Amino acid sequence: MVKESLENPNSKKLNIIAMIAAYNSDMYEYGKNVRCYGTSQELRIDQTHIIDHIGKNPDCNLKDIAEATDNSLSTVSLQITRLIRLGLVKKQRSKYNQREIVLSLTEDGQRVYEYHENIDKKWAERFLSRLEEFDDSEIAVIERFLDIIQDPNLNNI
Repeated sequence: MVKESLENPNSKKLNIIAMIAAYNSDMYEYGKNVRCYGTSQELRIDQTHIIDHIGKNPDCNLKDIAEATDNSLSTVSLQITRLIRLGLVKKQRSKYNQREIVLSLTEDGQRVYEYHENIDKKWAERFLSRLEEFDDSEIAVIERFLDIIQDPNLNNI
């Protein structure tokens, strides 16, 4: 390792890039798999995120979900149809505007929402405990780096 870093001064940086790529790949694979979230229904993570949005924003509509999840209206519509068929989401007319269709969770949908919220809470607590190992100046460097890698222009090749 010492010899490699003497030969290539960028080896540590390349290692960081490799670690980010590996984490990204793991998250991509995680997102493709189906799993149960407190019910017998098998869901993908994108479906769970739609349920999460409805749980946090009762009586939202398709457009709200599309904007929040950065998906097209047709993609969200297709997913909502599937979630309705699974008995997790229901459509109804808005109390305030009879022309508008709003979405809400069924009892099973609420169960999925709460289960996913608990997973997110445990995940955040686990990362938070690890971040406690860093001082304020190190956290500032991490924040700066994360800002850089989230720059949309970085992905334009």
